[in-house]
Amino acid sequence: MALTLLQNAALLLSLCWLLGFTLHHWAGKYPTATHILTGLWFGGACVVGLMVPFTLEPGVIYDNRATVLSMAGIFGGPLAAVIAGIMAGGYRLWLGGAGSYIGLFNIAVPLLLGLGFRLGCERGWWKIDFWPLLTLGLILHGLALLSLLALPSVTSLNIGQLALPTLLIMPLATVMVGLLLDDLSRRHLAQKALRASEARLSAITRAIPDLLLVIDEEGRNLEVVSSGAGPDFASCHVLSNECAHQALSPEDSERLRATIQLALTSNVPQALEFPYLTEDGQKFYDVHIQRLETPADSKRAVVAVLRDITLRKTAEERIQQLAFYDLLTNLPNRRLLLDRLQQALATSARRGCHGALMFIDLDNFKHINDAHGHPVGDLFLQQAAQRLCSGVRGSDTVARLGGDEFVVMLEELDSQPEVAVEQAQLIGDKLLAALATPYPLADEMLYSSASIGIALFCGADVSAEELMKRADLSMYEAKNNGKNALRFYDSALQDDLQQQLELENGPP
Repeated sequence: MALTLLQNAALLLSLCWLLGFTLHHWAGKYPTATHILTGLWFGGACVVGLMVPFTLEPGVIYDNRATVLSMAGIFGGPLAAVIAGIMAGGYRLWLGGAGSYIGLFNIAVPLLLGLGFRLGCERGWWKIDFWPLLTLGLILHGLALLSLLALPSVTSLNIGQLALPTLLIMPLATVMVGLLLDDLSRRHLAQKALRASEARLSAITRAIPDLLLVIDEEGRNLEVVSSGAGPDFASCHVLSNECAHQALSPEDSERLRATIQLALTSNVPQALEFPYLTEDGQKFYDVHIQRLETPADSKRAVVAVLRDITLRKTAEERIQQLAFYDLLTNLPNRRLLLDRLQQALATSARRGCHGALMFIDLDNFKHINDAHGHPVGDLFLQQAAQRLCSGVRGSDTVARLGGDEFVVMLEELDSQPEVAVEQAQLIGDKLLAALATPYPLADEMLYSSASIGIALFCGADVSAEELMKRADLSMYEAKNNGKNALRFYDSALQDDLQQQLELENGPP
């Protein structure tokens, strides 16, 4: 008898394997078919159990159907329970015998108890655990044993011989099968949630127009996740399975290494930007780095989000160009000139050297612009700007204030005023000669000259605006003295101008 009960318990374990196979391969794709197949597995287990029962007398048998059918109600639900019940009941009626109707009772009651146990779990009255399952197993097999007493031919002696091994083995088998099936169900739900999470993460990743990388502490890319809808990173070899430091310049490589180490040690998100030369030209990338939790026995790693910011950088450069440079000549405008002049004054004060500010006005520009039109006038201004840039040092600044007015700022002239004047005079004469050279425009040679006013400075005693006024005043003095000339600022000029203004603004 004990051997028969152990065979039934082994059958229950086989049922667990079949149910696990069904949940793994069918549950996600075909839910209704999964319930039907689950019912067939439970029903088939009952039929097999009825084939190897413990026979009390002809027509009266005892088997594991109570455990199987209760599990069908708990884990399969109503549809699976009904299918299993029909299969078990049909086979029991086919077997016949005096205990066939008692057998049907022992099919219906486990199904109802199993569905009731499932309902209690869903409402939170209890959960699938050792003691609730053990209680269910004792009730199931206790009722099954008591139901046999309804048969006059079955004596209490026969029931007593069956009760001890049954109540020792079958409730524990119920607990074991219930816990195994619960573990399989939970594992299935966890795998289903994992697949859903992976699908959601994959969809989010594809929607992000950036590149996600997993980089270890040595800079080697462990994993690259790219979006097909994002920018083309194919030509960026930094993303291949190589050490990222080897693909970057030494300076950018050191910056990336330092940023990765900072992210690993501080666990605070880090960011940096770096340029990278690709087959399509130079691109700019913005990288946000966050430490990734990894097993203790593996290399530390970070996750990096790489974004192509080339368009943004281009737009920023364009805004910078519009804000600080003249659109026609690409020379610094008044705003940038004043900023550089402030820096030059500070440098002059620190080093004790002189500097010079040159105001330049093109003498014949208005006539050229009126006679030949604005397009020719623009070309004329561009050529004049090129000649000015060619006539000064790389450390000097050439700016355009507007119209035909240009400014040249000379830095790091000699500390002796006399020598500084000679240096400025030399550069001024060179610029006058360059600007007086004929301009090949409009299929003819156009002629012009320039008037230049120069104001020297040493230190920050004079403000930038005052220097601009002094150079401007000197330029008008050169223009009033025949043009194509150069004049240095003289305080007497300012005194004469002040007296003239006082006469003009005095009483009539």
